[in-house]
Amino acid sequence: MPRKVVTSLMRRQWAHQVASGEKTEEQIARETGFLLRTVRAHIARGREEVAFEEARSTAFRSALEAHYKDLSGLADHLNRGLHLPPKRILPRGLTLPPRRGKLPRVADLSGSALYGYPHADKLIVALAQHLPRSPLWTGLRKWDQLVDAFEDDYQRVKAKAKKEVAKAGLNDAGGAQEAVAQHVDSRASGGAGLLPLTSWEIKDGIVYGGAFGIALLPGEAGEADLNEVRERFEGVSLAAEAWPETRERADLYAKAYDLRADLGEELEAIVLRRVLPGQCRYCPGGGEEPRRRKRHPTG
Repeated sequence: MPRKVVTSLMRRQWAHQVASGEKTEEQIARETGFLLRTVRAHIARGREEVAFEEARSTAFRSALEAHYKDLSGLADHLNRGLHLPPKRILPRGLTLPPRRGKLPRVADLSGSALYGYPHADKLIVALAQHLPRSPLWTGLRKWDQLVDAFEDDYQRVKAKAKKEVAKAGLNDAGGAQEAVAQHVDSRASGGAGLLPLTSWEIKDGIVYGGAFGIALLPGEAGEADLNEVRERFEGVSLAAEAWPETRERADLYAKAYDLRADLGEELEAIVLRRVLPGQCRYCPGGGEEPRRRKRHPTG
């Protein structure tokens, strides 16, 4: 006659029956034909198994909530990083979403909005694994392309400013070129510009307009020279508002505003969704397994 076996399901049922008052240990022993001490031992074991499963389920639920919170926190951080003029969001060379089985390594975060965010190199890849078909990734690539376009355009604006400052007869102390470029940037973005600059003064042979060193002057320069520098500088700044470079920068700003709105909607949806579809290699209790290195046949 085959030996009777108490399965995990049986002992958990017994533990539930005793805990609910449905049956006593003695009743279970009589009905099943097991010794009372056997029934008691298995009921105790069943209680331990149920408690372990409940604790594990609680821990898993807590870990999963924390995982989603990490990802939504990163999305919120990225959304807050969508400043204008644009700053780089993703590190150079990082392509997302990753191809299956080929997780990218995020080497240098220093030039991106991810710099300083805890575990950003892992979380950005995890977010891409959860949302591989999201338009977010195409949008972020376009955003980082705009960063390069803005920088190239700003260098052209500064070169134009340097040329026009020289044509105006200003012996540039370095600040005039930068001040004109910042004025152009402000006007291109829809701002009021830098004019009028306040606190004009001559100090150590340099004419200052606000914090900008606008021009170098000889030691005997006076109020009339200061006013002349001021008029010439303001003439260049006002003329700069009609430069082709300024119109090009305004076009870049228009594209950036539209893209920022689209990206903001995608990132805000991730934050408010709180639970993401799919899996990643960092999902609690599952996800993609870390890639293992192939061992050499002789190793």
